[in-house]
Amino acid sequence: MKKISLSNSGRQIAKSALFVSVLGCATVTPAAEVLFDQMTNPSNTILISSWFAPDGSDSDIYRYDNFLLPNSSAVEEVWWVGGGGVPTKFTVRFYTGLASLPDHMPTITSLPESEHSQDYLKGYSFNGNANETPIPGTALNQYHVTLPTALNLPGNTVFWIKIEADVAGFPNWGVAMSTHGRDARHVVFYTGYAMFLAGSGSEAFQLRGTTSASQTIAGNVTLSDFTSVVDQVVSIEVFAPGDMVTPLQVLSAPLTSTGAFSVVTSPALAVGSYDIRVKGEHWLAKRVTGVSMTNTGASGVDATLINGDVNGDNVIDLTDYTEIVTDFNALIGDPNYHTWVDLNGDGAIDLTDYTVLVTNFNALGDN
Repeated sequence: MKKISLSNSGRQIAKSALFVSVLGCATVTPAAEVLFDQMTNPSNTILISSWFAPDGSDSDIYRYDNFLLPNSSAVEEVWWVGGGGVPTKFTVRFYTGLASLPDHMPTITSLPESEHSQDYLKGYSFNGNANETPIPGTALNQYHVTLPTALNLPGNTVFWIKIEADVAGFPNWGVAMSTHGRDARHVVFYTGYAMFLAGSGSEAFQLRGTTSASQTIAGNVTLSDFTSVVDQVVSIEVFAPGDMVTPLQVLSAPLTSTGAFSVVTSPALAVGSYDIRVKGEHWLAKRVTGVSMTNTGASGVDATLINGDVNGDNVIDLTDYTEIVTDFNALIGDPNYHTWVDLNGDGAIDLTDYTVLVTNFNALGDN
């Protein structure tokens, strides 16, 4: 099996059904800037957001607040003000806004103490007290954490954040209320009542990171066992890393006689790594992971497409078959519909997708 080198990391990876080559583009990493701020004027009011570690109690309370970034950005740090109790661990989770009312409610698919990774956009856990620093003359503390990987978010889109503490005792730690919140409201879940309610006031938190500049996705699509698609307009869907469900952007560009395409993201995406799907009218949609976005130029994408490699592991095997069977008969919008299993991108996981997989069963990525 052939191998290629990714120039942005020097790693060697096996050439698969899909691979990415980042060509001659150095990523610029400027100092973190304030992307969103409700922290600089906290009040002495504490909005409880903690649970009784390690098993929880009916006194646990969870709070969610919304934010909107004016530009596409990479969130690298979270800062906040709070107090009360003795926190031993913090969990920071991000959520999309509810589709119909993004300003009023985060997308909730599970109760807080039963959440798994698929129930939120991205989550991080930090042992210890999150760099707790007393604020002189007050009973409040300042906290901050650095995310292990930057969270790339589009601009002008409502998202939600939950900052929650593990407390070794009665769960009375909380985030301070801000005096200048975005909309002076938040959402709170009371475990004892098992219900979500609207809360007044905003949480005192701040997001820091980098704002993106103009970026371009450019690449060459190499096809095997497909009808010619020269001059066909292809759809290019850009996703947050590991998402592949809700695209951040859907773009289109024609393929040239060499199979190359180039498209400018609009609005610009934050500097970082993304996954994309490229699909055309007469060939199957496939995903390309780890596309590097820079703020100075383009990234090269070289994708060899092969029918049926659902999980992108370089071989079409029982794992791919299992995913097709699990999602069989699902339509777009169903909870068990996944875009990467819908091989022909027609909004349904059906016999057509199954036939494609069976036809190429046991094929390797170089086939």
